[in-house]
Amino acid sequence: MSGRRLLTCPWIVAALLLVVSPQASCAVPPGSGTTVVVRFVDGTSAQGGLVTMDGQTLSLVVDPATSVHDLADVIAIEVGDPLKAADPTADRWVLLAGGDRAPLSPFDLVDDHLVCRRAGADRRADWRVPLQFVTSVLYQPLVSRGASSHVPELSFRKFGEDTLILRDGTRLTGVLEDLSTESIRIETAVGAVSVEVERVDAIALDSALVQQPDAGPTSALLMTRDGAWLTLHAWSVNADSELEGRTHVDTEFRIPLADVARIACYGPRVVDLTTRTIADTQVTPFVSRVEGMLINRNVRGGFLGLDDREYARGFGMTSGMSATFPLEPEDRQFRAIVGLDDMVGNEGSVVFTVDVDGRRVYTSPLVTGADPAIVVGPLEIAGGKQMTLSVEFAEYGNVQDVANWSDPVILR
Repeated sequence: MSGRRLLTCPWIVAALLLVVSPQASCAVPPGSGTTVVVRFVDGTSAQGGLVTMDGQTLSLVVDPATSVHDLADVIAIEVGDPLKAADPTADRWVLLAGGDRAPLSPFDLVDDHLVCRRAGADRRADWRVPLQFVTSVLYQPLVSRGASSHVPELSFRKFGEDTLILRDGTRLTGVLEDLSTESIRIETAVGAVSVEVERVDAIALDSALVQQPDAGPTSALLMTRDGAWLTLHAWSVNADSELEGRTHVDTEFRIPLADVARIACYGPRVVDLTTRTIADTQVTPFVSRVEGMLINRNVRGGFLGLDDREYARGFGMTSGMSATFPLEPEDRQFRAIVGLDDMVGNEGSVVFTVDVDGRRVYTSPLVTGADPAIVVGPLEIAGGKQMTLSVEFAEYGNVQDVANWSDPVILR
């Protein structure tokens, strides 16, 4: 049996260098950096040229002055045109523990690392991803809608062995031994089998061998123009307008800031609600039994999609569901973006509500799939002991009620 995925010491993980061809950014005065919009915890925002960022502060040129801001006060940094959506159209994806994803083409398996390459990049940009942090590899574009996508199964099913999912429906189980750009070899109960890559939809890795990355007190979620999501525990922007740092799966990277779509910041003043322990969940079926709330996926297991934009963090519910979270003395406000998932088109109908200690603090209008997403908050929650997010029945029971709480954060 292969001895893969036995690496436990982060300092022996090989470095990963990501270099992507730069895209045009918004015009800024010479020497003033890439244009960004910085959104702060107090509800204000500032637009200017991002010159440097060192993981604790950022320098922003708002012509003609330069201001320095504490990153602990920042909710998000939007790069270039905030209306320009990410474009996750690559036909190869590596899905990582913790919910991250990257558009990469695997071409080798070396020393318990999956070696990958980004389209159009040279060998200096090879990714060496520790295999224990890889949950699966998708050999097809990400499909948020439709039955052809394997994303729900790859996200939530527990695989007892490495599994090749073939395009004709066949599944081969065993131990992944090798792969290349042309074929994948798996050791099965009846011997080694090699399969051409063109026949493969996905590789699901043995769930028992997948290691969850350590959660740090301060992190950032990097979202790139080509649809990658990477959680960062160290990051900075250098004088060449490149974002560089280390991901939570202990890989180093560098990327032109112009290729970044958004950086969501989490720390002492901004808490990602999806990381907080859930005190209680309730499900009230309309007719038949339904599954419970999902974290970082819609209730059908796909990515959270609102207004043609995908969200990496949030909760997927249907009508008749609620989740209660403990509140801490420092918690001050709650914010989220809600709506019915893009996959239902114009269908579905729900009402979103928020309660603090049994007191209703927010009720949305009736929301259908034809309605745009709604920004909830900031809602005052200071002094509360617990907060409950609910999706209530509206018209037609729970038919097509694929309801999303996207980017839910507590501000302190």
